[in-house]
Amino acid sequence: GGAGRSRGARGGGGGPVGGGGKRAGRLGGTPVPGAGWWADSRFGAAGCTGFGERSIQAQPARGVVEAMARGADVEAALARGINDLAAVPDAAAGVMNIVGLAAGGRHGGISTEPGKPYAVWAEGGEPRLAPRLPPPVD
Repeated sequence: GGAGRSRGARGGGGGPVGGGGKRAGRLGGTPVPGAGWWADSRFGAAGCTGFGERSIQAQPARGVVEAMARGADVEAALARGINDLAAVPDAAAGVMNIVGLAAGGRHGGISTEPGKPYAVWAEGGEPRLAPRLPPPVD
């Protein structure tokens, strides 16, 4: 998943995750707003990759941006996105990754798989890997 900003505009996106776990006839959760991506130029953007059925049911990308709209920092918003997944059936199935970008430019990532980094590429800089937040502990 990804989130980005260029000249004040924000965007989010996700990538296909293969054929496993999908319902017949469905290509993936990426093109579903709220599931694979969500963006609001006033607050930020988020993108997800992982088990698409879970992201379609919980819509974590939208939850991340909604949390930022209510004043949460990007880290708290990402934790909300991961926590939203717990409410769906088979919540423990598959890995989910979320990246977020707040309107002010602060970014972060979170994953259900501890230690999984995300890529950051700032204008004028070199691409680098950044650590994701660990999944919240109940």
